Amino acid sequence: MAALFLEIDKDGDGIVRFAEFNEFYQEDYERRIAELELEKERMVTHNDIFDHLLKMLKQKGLTLEEMFDQIDLDKNQFIEVDEFHQTLECMGFLITEEQVFELMRQMDDNFDGRISYNELKQHILSIGLPLDKTLMSRAPTGT
Repeated sequence: MAALFLEIDKDGDGIVRFAEFNEFYQEDYERRIAELELEKERMVTHNDIFDHLLKMLKQKGLTLEEMFDQIDLDKNQFIEVDEFHQTLECMGFLITEEQVFELMRQMDDNFDGRISYNELKQHILSIGLPLDKTLMSRAPTGT
């Protein structure tokens, strides 16, 4: 708290005047706005990635679960960072490992560093992308 007070008290006289507080607030406000703009840019990328994933599912006639199984290269029922990163690069996304970590952090509800099928499905639903029935499960084949 003392560090914050010293940061606001620009003239160092031990008194925070309105002008000092206002200047601090305006600087902080501008920083917060810049951070929000960066977050918006990241969210566009984030939504673009999942929108593209869903379009690929439809094109290939796969369910979300089948796609999950294809991404899960080691077949341990979880998607790890390297598997997700490799998949996104194969899809043509220029994405850093840090960006993949951030995407996974947003999906990882139990903070175990990997994504389960249910976490992936819930995340796609939470960002407002449609998961119609054809993407959720295969229609039974008549035999």
